[in-house]
Amino acid sequence: MRFLDDLTVPFTNNMAECDLRMLKVRQHISGSFRSDNGAQRFAVIRGYLQTAAKQEQSLWTVLESVVHDEPWKPNTG
Repeated sequence: MRFLDDLTVPFTNNMAECDLRMLKVRQHISGSFRSDNGAQRFAVIRGYLQTAAKQEQSLWTVLESVVHDEPWKPNTG
């Protein structure tokens, strides 16, 4: 319940659940993915954008860098 006093503490510490939630929402909206390949591509793109967001990168800048064939690479340390 620390998040009630300290707004910098996230409401939940289960980031894996939050990341998977979007995949399930997408699946429910469209009914399902048309192929396993489509689901895998969605997961790769979503994972890339989620990683960029968690490292406080501008998603627009990250997407532009991919289009210009100079993709942003996350910090590994």
